[in-house]
Amino acid sequence: MQARERDVAGTQATSASLFRSVATTLAGKSLAIVGASERARWPSEIFRNLREFGYPGQIALVNPRQKEVFGQRCFPSLRDLPEPVDHALVIVPAPAVADVLTAAEERGVGSATVYASMLGDGDAPESKARGTWLEQFTAKSRLRVAGPNCMGAYSYRERLFGYPNTDLCRLAPGSVACIFQSGGLLQFWMKAAAERGLRYSYCITSGNEPDLGLADYLNFVVDDPHTRQIVLFVEGIRRPQAFMHAAGRALALGKPILAIKTGATVQSQAASQSHTGAIAGDYAAYLAMCERYGIVNHRSLDDLIETALAFEGGRSPKGPRIGFVTNSGATVDLLYDYAETEGAAIPDFTDETKAALLPMMQEGIAPKNPLDVGIPSTLEVAAKICETAARDPNIDMVAWASPMPRKGETWGDVAPLRQLLTKTDKPVVGFGRVIQQLGDDHLAAQEATGFPFLQGIEPTIRALDGLWFHAARRGRAPPTPPPAPASNLSPATLEATLARYGIALPKSQAVANAAEAVTAAERIGFPVAL
Repeated sequence: MQARERDVAGTQATSASLFRSVATTLAGKSLAIVGASERARWPSEIFRNLREFGYPGQIALVNPRQKEVFGQRCFPSLRDLPEPVDHALVIVPAPAVADVLTAAEERGVGSATVYASMLGDGDAPESKARGTWLEQFTAKSRLRVAGPNCMGAYSYRERLFGYPNTDLCRLAPGSVACIFQSGGLLQFWMKAAAERGLRYSYCITSGNEPDLGLADYLNFVVDDPHTRQIVLFVEGIRRPQAFMHAAGRALALGKPILAIKTGATVQSQAASQSHTGAIAGDYAAYLAMCERYGIVNHRSLDDLIETALAFEGGRSPKGPRIGFVTNSGATVDLLYDYAETEGAAIPDFTDETKAALLPMMQEGIAPKNPLDVGIPSTLEVAAKICETAARDPNIDMVAWASPMPRKGETWGDVAPLRQLLTKTDKPVVGFGRVIQQLGDDHLAAQEATGFPFLQGIEPTIRALDGLWFHAARRGRAPPTPPPAPASNLSPATLEATLARYGIALPKSQAVANAAEAVTAAERIGFPVAL
């Protein structure tokens, strides 16, 4: 066997041992809705969405209290189905879940999504007991279980819409995969990002994850040829070995992972534990993982949108250096301040570039980076200025400060902006100085130019820094995961788990007051951060 074949075989064997299949969950060719009802909102909305938006497979309806729902026969149990289905959408109260999953296993159903909460989440004894049963059931069952305590998923090309939100089903398929451990938050982020032009391949809520989890979904979308970038909302990483292996594969393939994680504070860690039962783990360990696997970490959901838009441009910078083109001296001042805060690189232009820029600028203003050209210019002149900045060997990315057209306005002929992209292979973005309410006119203008328009000076800087953070690490081969038992990324397993991947944690100690901080600092050794 050749070395390349051995590597591929080894990777396939590793993937088989680390991951659980989500294929029938996200791409099932036949479905059952358990708890089917015309009056209950979630099952009725999901059924209508599947029919209205073109799910091509058979849909069986199950409810022991109904003979017929939406004019279709209703079966009393999954056991009574004439044929097993690939996937069951289980929309029943928590006390009924055990019987439904047992019936699904007996009937040969491939997988099930459990929507109900109180199955391991929260502090109630009955929830804990159900969660324990579910963990034991999935450990020995061939039935794969998504959720519980989730809101389903969107599979755009398969037209499998198991999330109860009709508006988001209307979007055309795209290239962004989202995996959120929060069910409710997903729809609000998706809507806001879609209004800016993002479109999706898969959008998944993973819930409590006693069986199928973040790592399994991540592994699936890494392999999906339509997915070009992956967005994560993380509360806890239950199977860090599998997660790191999937993240390593994404990095090797050049697929960026953008993430935001809760648990940076003690209060947030406690909330995550209560919400989904997730152990948030050490935030420093998570950041070390991001550094190793090129995961672009974010501090806000808004920044997550801006960075995702920047990656939609499809270009990877060769360095961190940003060239800014504006027509405002105050914007230049802010760029200097924010760049220093964010650690962004804004080198000056070469003398040759300055000489080329001078004829296009207002008299009396010296060319420098960030560039204030003075009076507003036409699109043709703006494109020429950006092209000149992009040719500079000191510049790796170009950001053009320009508001989007107001409602009812257009830019007219945007051909110069489109041609700009043919004259450089460097990333180019437009950006607004402040957040602007956008509509269809803005999306049309963005699509016409061919490059993304970001909002806000600081978010733009962070988004471009994110492009370089990933570009500097992309293409690395993932490390071969050493044998290890599955475990949560918890304080007890943290150091040993990360050490197997060569990730060293800084020495740390939790303290309650200033005196303890002084003692801990002396023990750890200086310098220290508080």
